[in-house]
Amino acid sequence: MWRTILFVPLLVQAIPNPTSTGFRECGLTAPSTLCDPDGIFTAADRHHLDHELKMFETRTRRPRPWSEHAARIEMTCEDKGISPAIAVVKRGSAGEVDAIIEDMKANWTLDTACNNTVFLVFSAEETQFSVSRPTNISRSSPLQAYDVAHFLRRQARQFQSANYGTAFLSILQQTWERAVTRYKRWNATHYPNPMMGEHRECRMSEATTVCDPDEILDEEERADLRNDASIFEYLTTNMFPFNTSSNVSAFCQSRGYTAGVAIMRNVEGGTKDAIQSLARNLLKSWKLDERCKKALVIALAVDDRIFSVVKAENVDIDIDSFTKFFDAESENFHQSEIKSALANVLKRAVQRMIETSGAMETTTESVKTPRDAIERLLGGEEGNGTVVEERHANTTLSL
Repeated sequence: MWRTILFVPLLVQAIPNPTSTGFRECGLTAPSTLCDPDGIFTAADRHHLDHELKMFETRTRRPRPWSEHAARIEMTCEDKGISPAIAVVKRGSAGEVDAIIEDMKANWTLDTACNNTVFLVFSAEETQFSVSRPTNISRSSPLQAYDVAHFLRRQARQFQSANYGTAFLSILQQTWERAVTRYKRWNATHYPNPMMGEHRECRMSEATTVCDPDEILDEEERADLRNDASIFEYLTTNMFPFNTSSNVSAFCQSRGYTAGVAIMRNVEGGTKDAIQSLARNLLKSWKLDERCKKALVIALAVDDRIFSVVKAENVDIDIDSFTKFFDAESENFHQSEIKSALANVLKRAVQRMIETSGAMETTTESVKTPRDAIERLLGGEEGNGTVVEERHANTTLSL
């Protein structure tokens, strides 16, 4: 479930159930999956949104080749579309909003057979929201809670202007388009390389070390994650002793660690071995640091809930630590805060390196590097061309 802080004065018991007898209290004239008890929408907007919600399941059904025989086959959960529900309130607290969604899931009649649903609660005054989507949905329904969260964020200007009807009609349209999109299942030999001319396929504006071909993050989040990866390299400069041969160049000793981040919805096969194989191949093909071999790749298949971290031999951090870093971010992943979780994983890795580095001292204000390390960095000596040796960590996300 995606959740942000909300402030709603309505008690859970006061939220009517429009799928039963409470539709009039929700501002409707007939049963619906829309509830607007505070009159946030105009009557015309409520009518239009009610119609769109009722058409949503049909529009998002899995397409089947038409034939007289196929028409007689009973629809299965693999074929069924998504049933959405929206409750809009004026104000409220985080706990009350979570309780509202739980009450909606327990009492509103949407899809009792397949549970292919999406619930949304929105606070008008705070422009904050909460989205709930089942985690065990069929792969034929790719829509996730983070998708709806992104569409809501993109309507910030409409919310500021109190154009709530226009905003929610746009959100439903984008949600429908995302729900019927069929995404690729990436594998070790088929994933874009943002370093070698395929950055646009990664939804990036220039060559970088971050790739998000399925648009799991929005544009601003991708830019922030790219900056986080750059900061990671900067903060890890001059970190040694350094787990490599004694004849390594001063330049490579001083160089920071380059982090590649590959995000996708699904990896082909959906297994730990599959994501590990993909990550190992990206470490080779992206050529993040051919000279010093101080690079690592984080590969995350969000919908499969698996990840793998692979590093070159000269990255001086225990690779198994990343499992702990991901576990520590389980709440962010659970709330579909993918960018924040990944940024925090990088920060935790930097912190671990600082803690184990004998050549760095930390203060409450900053990290200081020795003068001789800076001088070696400016020296620019040649690297020794050591062959990459890979190590990896992979697991299932604790969601």
